[in-house]
Amino acid sequence: MLLYLNEDSFVSDERLAEQVKQARQDRLKIVTAHENDPDKGGVPFSRFFETTPQELIADGLYKDLAKSCFPGRHRKVSLVLLAKSLGATPARSRADLLVSGSNRFSVAEGSTSLAKRSLGGLSRVFAKMSSRSSAEAREVSGGEAPSVQQQV
Repeated sequence: MLLYLNEDSFVSDERLAEQVKQARQDRLKIVTAHENDPDKGGVPFSRFFETTPQELIADGLYKDLAKSCFPGRHRKVSLVLLAKSLGATPARSRADLLVSGSNRFSVAEGSTSLAKRSLGGLSRVFAKMSSRSSAEAREVSGGEAPSVQQQV
């Protein structure tokens, strides 16, 4: 479970506290993301000790460090680290599949396009990685990378 903490967390909606309580009872992993960008509702972490129900604090909700979501040039790195905390792994590029001889896409690759849409600025990072891998595949295959058809 991703618990995104900003100025509105635990303030205007009691359902959040109930959902977190239930997730803890179900022993779900809870990854907390602390928004630091004031334009996105970022506040000092100390505020959450005032707004979070004491029962959750006493139960260890904040025992593990929250992943900080920093603004500006550090935003991309913050989101990558957050994604890793949630279990994300680097997806193999299509070029890697060509070199390995496989013509099937993995679930992780299908999620690359979702990551591009969801994480906005990270799309350029994925595009650079993909173009670099495509160039490497052309070198390995003698200049042309054959097309790969997606099989579902």
